[in-house]
Amino acid sequence: MLPARRRASRFSQLTAATLVLITLALLARSMQSSLLDRSVKSEPGERLNPSKALKSSRPDSNQAKLTPPSTVSVPPPAAAKIPRRLHQTWKTSNLSLVAEQEPERRQWFATWVDMNPDYVHVLRDDAASDEFVAARFPGRVAAAYSRLPLRVQKTDLYRYLVLFDEGGVYVDADTACLKPIDRWWPTDGAPVEFVAGLEWDTEPGTVGLQLCQWAMAAAPGHPILRALVDRIVARIETASDADLVDVDRVIDLTGPLPWTLEVAQYLKGMRVDLQRAVNDNGGCRAGHLRFKEVVVLGITAFSPYHPRAGGFGHPDACVNHKFAGGWDGGWKKSGAAKRP
Repeated sequence: MLPARRRASRFSQLTAATLVLITLALLARSMQSSLLDRSVKSEPGERLNPSKALKSSRPDSNQAKLTPPSTVSVPPPAAAKIPRRLHQTWKTSNLSLVAEQEPERRQWFATWVDMNPDYVHVLRDDAASDEFVAARFPGRVAAAYSRLPLRVQKTDLYRYLVLFDEGGVYVDADTACLKPIDRWWPTDGAPVEFVAGLEWDTEPGTVGLQLCQWAMAAAPGHPILRALVDRIVARIETASDADLVDVDRVIDLTGPLPWTLEVAQYLKGMRVDLQRAVNDNGGCRAGHLRFKEVVVLGITAFSPYHPRAGGFGHPDACVNHKFAGGWDGGWKKSGAAKRP
């Protein structure tokens, strides 16, 4: 047996070593925090305040009925944590110009305002969207965003960032509203914090689904958006210039593929297999699936045009996507010059 003095010395050494290991473990954990935890701070040590008015927002005198971004929105229903804030982006926020050049698109914008009078409608043009990202997400996120050569890629990333920062609902500029937003998701039970919709699904019992991204909703700071931005920024940083300008890679770089994968991954953490849940509900043609604070709407909600959906006259139909950007004949054909 060791003398008492040597036993005390050995105990002190073990205690010191244990403290060192604990310190290193805590340091490693802090280094694994989300990219957004470090990037969204406008000043060192300042925590993200999603409701803070954006200095980069520029109200347009020609915005007609649109409410400037700094206006306080009507509080959301008690059963939701998603702010009544509707985000869109287009090459111009001058609605008079839109009405002159694209009268049909002006009518699409009007459906969102008219059917959702309690929502603050935020329409940012390309320049304002770029300024928003630079101001709210300095550092690696803004650098990755700036590296994207195609407008469609920037629009993809912008929608995730604006919902993470401010929360609310995002819809593409080539969509029309079919049903008031407050009726999109269930209002009973626990508050809803995240809403996505099925774009398509294969026959029940097979594998394959995709969530659409022309419409989505989230409470500010939702972890799905945090993980999604981390994933996309990492991909952008390691991609070659050739990969970034390849229009065939847009979908799996910033588009519906990473969006779908990240939602499925989050649900997997709840021990939920999204594909199996959809299959168990007959392909989820209509209705919705509820997983705690996450709601996945059936195909009819955002994709009523789909052969397996219920159609535009179905009570679950929420959004009419006009596909004005097209695919081979739209942004995919003309690259950076064409918007989604």
